[in-house]
This record gives sequence, C-alpha cells and structure tokens, in this order.
Amino acid sequence: MGEVIRKMKELARDDPCIDEVKEIVRKVVKEWKLRCIALIGSLAREGP
Repeated sequence: MGEVIRKMKELARDDPCIDEVKEIVRKVVKEWKLRCIALIGSLAREGP
C-alpha cells in the first residue's frame, strides 16, 4: 500500500491537477481505513 501512495505522490508532483489527485487519494485512503476497521471489528467479534 505504501508503494502505491509513493507512486501517486510522484505522479502528483508532475501533474498540474494535483488537487484532483489528492482528492482521489483521500477517498481511496478513507475507503481502505473503513475496510480495515470493518475487518478488525469482525475478527474481534469472532474472537480467538
């Protein structure tokens, strides 16, 4: 995941529409966080 973000930052540096890229990155990161939270939550419910 870190590699993807690094690539996006490199692209953003060269791209004039940086704000658009930032917005996409923000949405993707938010979605990933929600998925991770949901996954951890379901694992926690099932328990060891």
